[in-house]
Amino acid sequence: MINNDVIPYIPEHGSVGASGDLVQLAHLALILIGEGEVHYKGQCLPTAEVFKTLGLKPVKVHIREGLSLINGTSVMTGIGLINLIHAQNLLNWSVLASAMIIEIVESYDDHFSEELNRVKRHPGQRQIAKMMRNILHDSQLVRRRADHLYNGKTQKVEVFKNKVQEYYSLRCVPQILGPVLDTINYSKQVTLDEINSINDNPIIDNESENVFHGGNFHGDYVSLEMDKLKIVVSRLSMLAERQLNYLLNDKLNGILPPFVQPWQAGS
Repeated sequence: MINNDVIPYIPEHGSVGASGDLVQLAHLALILIGEGEVHYKGQCLPTAEVFKTLGLKPVKVHIREGLSLINGTSVMTGIGLINLIHAQNLLNWSVLASAMIIEIVESYDDHFSEELNRVKRHPGQRQIAKMMRNILHDSQLVRRRADHLYNGKTQKVEVFKNKVQEYYSLRCVPQILGPVLDTINYSKQVTLDEINSINDNPIIDNESENVFHGGNFHGDYVSLEMDKLKIVVSRLSMLAERQLNYLLNDKLNGILPPFVQPWQAGS
């Protein structure tokens, strides 16, 4: 249907007898089983007629499968998985970009060291620092703190030419992206648990030969995780903005020309 630009006809107004998503998604499910109407080539036509024209076969829904089509929890769970894939890619790119900037400005290495990060008990922070070490393990530009500040030659220096500590956007990458990683990992587990759950209502238990009415169809587990995912992706973007500001501002990085352009204004 997507490939053939077949759009389900879903009324904007009408009676709503239950949860706010059931009526709309019921119209969507109606199309999948070959009934109802669709928009096709600028016309509103019977679904069966369009399916016959395109050679499409209706979905055969078995007993108790209808709820998976008309309840929004299944929809938001699918969208949630896509969001998690995008978020994981963004995180990986952010770690790589952070390592690149750290190398470009010849930063010290101790803020992503194993020694510093192991005393913080958050697995995400430790993992981000490890990723950075793996990327920068053979860097010829990143400086070891011990080689430059603890070599006995700095005792006579009254003013350090370079900053003893880098800006937060470089020095705090594990502490900023660590919570992002932990949130992604937890949200991923919640979403996978949701996919493998039974959301039907009522629940029929074969062992006890009983029927249990409840609300397993409710979507708060996924929706709350997506709220948290939105927050951490925003935090990731804030880090990227600060890193770009540092990279493009010659007064901050002290190495690169303004806006990383090898020209002077007016030339």
